[in-house]
Amino acid sequence: MEYKKNILAIIIACLSLTSCISSTVIQSNVPNATVYIDGEHAGTTPVTMKNSKVVSTCTDIRLEKEGYETLTSQICRDEEIDVVPAIAGFCLTVPWLWVYKYNPSHYYELKKNENIIGPIKKKKEVEKSPSKEQKNKIEKLKELKDLFDQGLITEDEYKKAKADILEIK
Repeated sequence: MEYKKNILAIIIACLSLTSCISSTVIQSNVPNATVYIDGEHAGTTPVTMKNSKVVSTCTDIRLEKEGYETLTSQICRDEEIDVVPAIAGFCLTVPWLWVYKYNPSHYYELKKNENIIGPIKKKKEVEKSPSKEQKNKIEKLKELKDLFDQGLITEDEYKKAKADILEIK
């Protein structure tokens, strides 16, 4: 009889200890987002988080990805009831500390960070400042346009003078 009690106690202890650990998979809409669990680097999504924290304790989660806003959240161990420690809790009080577990997975959506300016693209050619000749042409065209806008020259006169300035034949 004593032998059966010992075996029953060992079975209950084993079941209690195995159910102390709870796990969840951390996923995101962005592949390979960097995951930090309680401030420690845990890898890139998807990441499986396992721990033996007791009921109502929370774990800080942070997801980061270049070009996206940093997402912070908490996963608390009060999401889903775990049957084994609940049953074992009737025999021993200690398993009640692990009566809840995490949901099987947690999915997070990272938002693009609109404030980030992308990499600066190098110009293929360095823009040259206009030469004196080009500046003179630009000034003459502006003066010509002003004369036309004020009605001091006709459209035909404007087109002809413009063609002369630009050396269009």
